[in-house]
Amino acid sequence: MAKQRSPFDARVTRYVRSDQPYSCGRTGDPCQHGPGPDGRCSEPDNRCIPVPSEGRQRRNMFLRVLFLTFGLALIIISGDWSVSLDPGARSSAHSQLQCSRCHDPELSSTLTFMSRGLLGIGDSHSSGQCLECHDMGENAVNPHSVSPERWEKVLADGSRTLGGIASIPCARCHVEHRFESPASGLNDARCQACHQKRFPSFHKGHPEFGDEYGVPTRAIQFDHFSHANRHFMEKPDLAPDRCDQCHTLGSDGNRMRVKPFSMSCARCHEDSIGGRGPAGKDLGFEVLAIPDIDTATLSEAGMELGDWPFNGTEFPESWSRRWIRHAMDTDPSLTELSGIELWSLEGQSEAVLNSASHLAWGYKEALLDAAEGNLESLINRMVPAAAGSLTHDETAQLAALLPRSLLMEASDAWFPHLSEEVALHRAGEDLPGKDTAPVAQPGEGDPQVEDEEVDLLDDDLLDGDLLDADLLDEDLLDENGVDAAPSTEEASSPSSINPARWANAGGWYRVDSSIRYRPVQHADSFLRAWATLEARTGDQDPDSAQVFAQIFSEDSPGACASCHIGLQHGGDQVRWEPDSHRAEPFPRFTHFAHGPHILSNSDISCLGCHEPATNKDLPNDWKAVTRNQCIECHGHPVEDRCTTCHEYHAGPRIDVIGITDLDILRSPEDR
Repeated sequence: MAKQRSPFDARVTRYVRSDQPYSCGRTGDPCQHGPGPDGRCSEPDNRCIPVPSEGRQRRNMFLRVLFLTFGLALIIISGDWSVSLDPGARSSAHSQLQCSRCHDPELSSTLTFMSRGLLGIGDSHSSGQCLECHDMGENAVNPHSVSPERWEKVLADGSRTLGGIASIPCARCHVEHRFESPASGLNDARCQACHQKRFPSFHKGHPEFGDEYGVPTRAIQFDHFSHANRHFMEKPDLAPDRCDQCHTLGSDGNRMRVKPFSMSCARCHEDSIGGRGPAGKDLGFEVLAIPDIDTATLSEAGMELGDWPFNGTEFPESWSRRWIRHAMDTDPSLTELSGIELWSLEGQSEAVLNSASHLAWGYKEALLDAAEGNLESLINRMVPAAAGSLTHDETAQLAALLPRSLLMEASDAWFPHLSEEVALHRAGEDLPGKDTAPVAQPGEGDPQVEDEEVDLLDDDLLDGDLLDADLLDEDLLDENGVDAAPSTEEASSPSSINPARWANAGGWYRVDSSIRYRPVQHADSFLRAWATLEARTGDQDPDSAQVFAQIFSEDSPGACASCHIGLQHGGDQVRWEPDSHRAEPFPRFTHFAHGPHILSNSDISCLGCHEPATNKDLPNDWKAVTRNQCIECHGHPVEDRCTTCHEYHAGPRIDVIGITDLDILRSPEDR
């Protein structure tokens, strides 16, 4: 009769016995099957990291004492007590550091070193000492240096867990003092300590890639195949012959970059951006404008405005709206006039007329303050309050060298007596001519004609001066009796020149009652600065959406919206560069370097990995890269270690540079 085994037999509960090399790392709720003899968790969800068992620890302690005793015996036999203990080689990056930089300074004593080894006290070395130089962020010792919040998103599907791992010390993977390979770092065995789903190699058993691997979302709207099959068919002389005519390897040697606009796109698109192409966008942005206000109705109500342009714009919008909003501060007039046609105020209530009068005087005072102030204060009134304080360089880009002469010329044209009128208004005094009769419109009676009859045949009308010889001067008629042609100076008078077309090289100009800016170059600094600012302020400013829409509408000058889709109003990130981007910069668990692939002497070509896609619903016009395309090389002639493609530290990292004090630049008494 076979003897029944105890429930604590080694073949039943091996992992809890002290004679096994490893035990479960989960305290209180151990894994059902325990770790294997190689120290790997046997559970499919990798719920723990096995730890050395008590028996293994005893064996390790015995070996340490044995080797230490043997070393002491050699020292005693040699009789040379000055011999130093060499723990092994250091990596080149750490070769110049003193031991105390990473270890307890007391370990420099041979006696302390040996006593701690015998007692198993060890060293006070911790990850914190590593992080004094290697800044990996606040989540440095978390698994993969990723915050718990990000892990919740990554593991949201429930298919994977962290197995209760809270932190991983640096020394778990980075080991110094290895004679054969100092600071060897990660290897496949170290990865498998946590990732227990094993497979023989990359080309045997590795999971397939995701459906979007190698095709991140683009920051510009570009379709290779509509260009190839349509545009370049029409203009074959502009078609590129090779990929590297538009793409180049980035400075990091990893990602492929798009060459500058002047090298990759300008041959076809430069004219359309400058307003010379088929689109014909030859007008600039309306930046500052004076609205058309019904001054006659206000005058009848006893609200004199003085000078006011009669060819004004519609209700103030975008930049002008924000500018006057800042100027009027808490005055509710702008809000109360929303939806009111300012050019026709007849029949409106007294409250509406008062608001219109306040708005008009707000414009006059704001324009006078701008003329008497400085450019920076003017730009600050056009910037959303949510943007906060701007640097001098940021303000300069937003101003785009707006000349004061243009502002003064516009002020003189719109309000010839601006200073006098504003001074009287602020003092509460009547404007000149406020109590006089209104100027008659064409067809109405002239007050002077009503008081005094004019004799059309008065002698003065036929006075000798009127029929002076100069009236019939020969210059008025040529020798053939035909009217003389107007002079060249008259034909090209400034009033006959279209200001927008004159500014065909870009910059500021005035049209009627508006000051405009015309961009004609790619990456115009004015457009780029304002679009970036408005995109970041988002919904925090009531006028931000209007300004952004004015810049990024389909018909806007500069045609930014035709290509740039990486810029969204209220978006978290602003992307102008044409390179593809990830939805979130971290975590990055994988990496790929184009450099070793395209700079090799092999026959690898771009189309060897990137296959054209026909599905227009994809975020890219290339199909995803598959594992089969990689295993043609990796796993046979090329290595396929985990770290070839995978990154452990998926979070941000910053290497702290060792700074030296420049005592040589100080005076001797301050050193």
